[in-house]
Order: sequence, then structure tokens, then C-alpha cells
Amino acid sequence: MALALLASLLIGAAPATVAEAFVARRLDGVDARTFGVLPAGPGVEDILQRAMPS
Repeated sequence: MALALLASLLIGAAPATVAEAFVARRLDGVDARTFGVLPAGPGVEDILQRAMPS
């Protein structure tokens, strides 16, 4: 239930790429508890740029 609450908060407040990656990994993915694994897709570059700005 905590993951569903966190997902709803991210969907409302975070950029779409962050929220979509969270939902895809934590709610739809296999091995949802593995830290640092993101699904392949166009949003990964945006997330990395947000985490490590130049």
C-alpha cells in the first residue's frame, strides 16, 4: 500500500518521466525491490540528467 501511495504522490508532483519510471519499475516490474534498476526507455536520460545536473 505504501508503494501505491508513493506512486500517487509522484504522479501528482514529479515530472512525468520520473513518475512513469517509478510505476513501471515498482508496480509493474519483476524484482521490484532491486535498487537502481530502471526500465529501458526514453525517460532514463531525463532522469539521469535530473539526478546529476551539469
